Amino acid sequence: MKTVNIAKLIGIALIAMLGLVFLSFSGVLGSASKYTTFTEAKKSGGSVHVVGQWVRRNQAHYDIDNDIFSFYMQDTSNVVSMVQYHDPQPINFETADKIVIEGKYLGEVFDAERILMKCPSKYNKDEFTIEEAKSS
Repeated sequence: MKTVNIAKLIGIALIAMLGLVFLSFSGVLGSASKYTTFTEAKKSGGSVHVVGQWVRRNQAHYDIDNDIFSFYMQDTSNVVSMVQYHDPQPINFETADKIVIEGKYLGEVFDAERILMKCPSKYNKDEFTIEEAKSS
């Protein structure tokens, strides 16, 4: 019968736990996206969040063949950019007070992976609800 050194087992377990903690934090930090403007988003080239409002409503378009909803959005620094979202127009998009898009620039067009809408609550005029739409 072999004897097991308890100290070695505890040491191995601690090293394994520290490794798992490190991997989970590095994954979370690496995938974190920051809030920015369209100008900064173009420079970064990475995935970011941009807050703004829908503008040029008459120029919004849904391309059925390619499943792309495109619209213009103005960010908090008043820069307007075309946004493409690879799904139909989200429900309640037209009533949203503010829009948060997550994605990155592909050329001159912002490619949104997710759209969050801050909509006025229909129950309390001072409250807002947030609705999320994800590209499939």
